[in-house]
Amino acid sequence: MKRSLFAELRRRNVLRAGAFYVAAVWALAQGIAQLGPAVDAPEWATRWFLIAAAIGFPFWLAFSWFYEWTPQGLRRDSEVELDASTTRQQRRKLDVAIIAALAVAVVLLLTNTFVWRKGAGLQTEADDTPASAKSIAVLPFVDMSSAKDQEYFSDGISEELLNLLAKVPQLQVTARTSSFAFKGKELGIPAMARQLHVAHVLEGSVRKAGNAVRITAQLIDAASDKHLWSQTYDRQLDDIFAIQDEIAADVVKHLQVALLGPAPKARATDPEAYRLYLRGRDFLVGTDQEMDKSIDYFQQAIARAPDYAMAHAGLADAWATQAYLRANSRAEVAGKARAEVARALELDPDLGEAHASLGQILFLFEWDWAGADAEFKRALVLAPGSEAVHENYGEFLNAMGRLDEGLAQSREAARLDPLSVMPFHDIAINALVRHHYDDAAAGFRKTIDIDPNWTWGYIKLARTLALAGKCKEAFVQTAIAEHRIAESEAPLSRSWLGQAYAVCGDVTRARQKLAELQAIAAKRYLDPAPIGAVYASLGEMDAALRYFQKGFDERSPDMVYLMVSPRLVPQLGESAEYRKLVERMGFPRITE
Repeated sequence: MKRSLFAELRRRNVLRAGAFYVAAVWALAQGIAQLGPAVDAPEWATRWFLIAAAIGFPFWLAFSWFYEWTPQGLRRDSEVELDASTTRQQRRKLDVAIIAALAVAVVLLLTNTFVWRKGAGLQTEADDTPASAKSIAVLPFVDMSSAKDQEYFSDGISEELLNLLAKVPQLQVTARTSSFAFKGKELGIPAMARQLHVAHVLEGSVRKAGNAVRITAQLIDAASDKHLWSQTYDRQLDDIFAIQDEIAADVVKHLQVALLGPAPKARATDPEAYRLYLRGRDFLVGTDQEMDKSIDYFQQAIARAPDYAMAHAGLADAWATQAYLRANSRAEVAGKARAEVARALELDPDLGEAHASLGQILFLFEWDWAGADAEFKRALVLAPGSEAVHENYGEFLNAMGRLDEGLAQSREAARLDPLSVMPFHDIAINALVRHHYDDAAAGFRKTIDIDPNWTWGYIKLARTLALAGKCKEAFVQTAIAEHRIAESEAPLSRSWLGQAYAVCGDVTRARQKLAELQAIAAKRYLDPAPIGAVYASLGEMDAALRYFQKGFDERSPDMVYLMVSPRLVPQLGESAEYRKLVERMGFPRITE
């Protein structure tokens, strides 16, 4: 008697084979998506795996129709006798395989939901509460010009509007890093708002022709995806800052936040100087060539508009970045940064960004702890919506050992900029210093989740796992980091890797990192403190103390972390000479 097609599919175990294939593909896809960043896999890996799996599915079904696994191995179906017990045995084996594959998939799904995505308790409070009705994100305005050559201008409009709204007290404005993360992405407003945790979104477009510009702005309620307000502005570029005033005032009005005070006024300046200022910010941190470009753009902006306070503050940040990262002629370069800050504050004493720049200079180069604290506090009053101010102040507080206060500032920075790695990095560092290794590891994994190309995430995760005694896992991360820094000097990265190796007892690789640092130092000046930290991790305190003393004499910026370093390198805290050096730094007493 001929069997039906369904019965024949059952007899040949084709249906079970298909179910196993789907379960296995699901489990593997989740594994690739979650573990891909850790092995530097490209973002498209999971998508192409699924495409390949879909193409392979009919071939798998055909294979299972013609072949069958038997106790004697793989056999053609026509060669297998129809023995009921053998069939039941093979079905039970396939059932077990299907259940196992499904179990793996479910475990990966739960891990992704409750560990990777939740950050092991490192979520900000905003993740669990409704978005404030007084919250907004300013998305990058779209360049609609025919030549598509005005992107810097449309970005500048968005950034200036964001900065203006951030100065409105009590109005929660998402920082630029997070807002601009959606640039060019096809994602709906409600989905963006959920990730940014805001109730409203401001979007728009810029169309420039000659000296005329048309700016269209739209305020959208994120929950309903409905337009609350829209307006088109046709202006000449001569009054671009007045346009920004109008848009900011209208947005505040339609958000019904009259109790928050009037909309702030833009500081009028030459439009070309403003463009040059924006270009300077674009190259502020990067390669040596890019940092040189940053200084050049700020100087051009000042040459065109000598009284432009923001350009002077930007140039101060550029000089300070050079002084910290390059070290050559540090005193001279830091002095230039100090002079530019002074000029910015002379032009505009209430410029919060300038006070924050001064705080960084006092912290890193002048070791004026009280002065830096006062400047950061002043910057918070003047620019309460600035993620960068909260982030920098949090870093300062952590270095001073004021960990509870530092954590509060870092969390506020994360709330303002939920898609930026640095606030979550600072939260993880805070946990690491407290020896909360699980929380620190989860935090660094979150930074990798946000930006899989951020090398520091892998390096600091490796150091954390090493301190937690999970050396096998730590070496997985060091391998990724070693690959990423192979073509660059990266002295700080090599120092952290050397310390991770030393903690795990891999003296050979720790000494290799020391040799690499010494080779760099033979070619150019290198801050001594990171080298001293590797020697200390190896227990060679005499050599370590020589380098830390050298750092003190040369006023290395890395010395500002001397008070909290023993929490990561216990050998330092056991040294009486090191404790004397900490006292000579004059850190304030910890009150928390």
